[in-house]
Amino acid sequence: MRVLFFKSSIFLFFLFLTFVKGLTQSIPLIRIDPTNAYGGTMSDFFDEIEYIPLETTTESLLGSASKLVITDSSFVIGDYDTKSIFFFTPSGKFITRARLPYENSISMNISYETDRKMISVISFNWDTEKGICKYYTLTGKLIDTPKENITKETSAVVYLGSGFNLGINWNYLYKGESPKNSTFFIFSTYKKGIRYKSFLPFNQANSLAFSRLMGSYITAFGNPLKAQNGYLYAAEPLTFKTFKINKDTAIASFQFVLPYERVIPKTLIEGNNLKSIDSLKETLSFDNKTILQISNIFYYRNYLFFKLIPRMYLFKPNSDPEFQYNFMYDTLTKKLISIEKISPDASSYFLSALGHIAQRDGIEYFNGNLYTSLSALEMFNQMEKTKEKAKRYPPALDKYFSTETRKSNPVIVKLKLRKEL
Repeated sequence: MRVLFFKSSIFLFFLFLTFVKGLTQSIPLIRIDPTNAYGGTMSDFFDEIEYIPLETTTESLLGSASKLVITDSSFVIGDYDTKSIFFFTPSGKFITRARLPYENSISMNISYETDRKMISVISFNWDTEKGICKYYTLTGKLIDTPKENITKETSAVVYLGSGFNLGINWNYLYKGESPKNSTFFIFSTYKKGIRYKSFLPFNQANSLAFSRLMGSYITAFGNPLKAQNGYLYAAEPLTFKTFKINKDTAIASFQFVLPYERVIPKTLIEGNNLKSIDSLKETLSFDNKTILQISNIFYYRNYLFFKLIPRMYLFKPNSDPEFQYNFMYDTLTKKLISIEKISPDASSYFLSALGHIAQRDGIEYFNGNLYTSLSALEMFNQMEKTKEKAKRYPPALDKYFSTETRKSNPVIVKLKLRKEL
């Protein structure tokens, strides 16, 4: 009997230790300070740099590459100016164009469903709050228009695989409204438009800053959530606590920590002074320094890529940390690298790899390569400034500068990261 009591005591003791460890265990902190970010030249970071001009014809002429999706056999470009989706081959040759069904107040969402080898395009009209989903082959042939009920929550989704999408919920607290003392969720997973599970709960009454300043995960710029092998990383707005999310779970993985002067004070985030929050909201409209969200989070080898999102973007070709948005973080050496501070050299023909759209929308990743875009105006302006240094270009670029103009289609930049940096 005494032995049994002793064994039970040991079991309870270890159970208690496990419980305490669970209470005290914390996630890793990744401290980033743009002021101390490193830069370098293109050849310091990339083994291969390829400029791929997109063919310009009357039918293929686009305004800007608002959305860029890379597939095994195409570039898919979403353009708000022409309200169209364009399909190009990997060498930049125009394939076809699909026009969006709405003229005004639209948002578009393009997903590459890798396991089904198809492109889904969701168009949503914010005036009528109605949307349409269409499926295309990778080369732009219409496959199907399913009769799914597209809502605000399913208008901006990320494909996770096996028919599951991650949707972004909208819970904005409008001025004059009373906060609801109930649980909302930032993300939900769906299959065929039916909600499956929900993640990252919050209560409006206890989360006034998030509800009033954000109300949702920002998706206006590019493709802010990057799915890899059925999961993605998403940072909670304002706090930057980052979760690894798949169709079933959202697990806290790490938390970004920025300098105090670049974030909203914790007292405001956790406080209930709506007057102070509204005052802050007014100043944020003209603020490019305060970071509200961190997006475009993905791993490649030992590097963590991410992008800082302020309320307002300003673009200047200098090393001022306030104008740097895209970074990669070496998880082994803890070295922070600003992609904006990587300068052109002979390996890039003294041309940049990051234009204004890419600065705002972030870096794309596919099959071991990074992708950005540069407008024709940016390409020609840079060429004029550096042509004496470059002296000669590869055939595709030489033809582009000889036959195109500043009003032609953009150029896709394909970058292969060096094995050792």
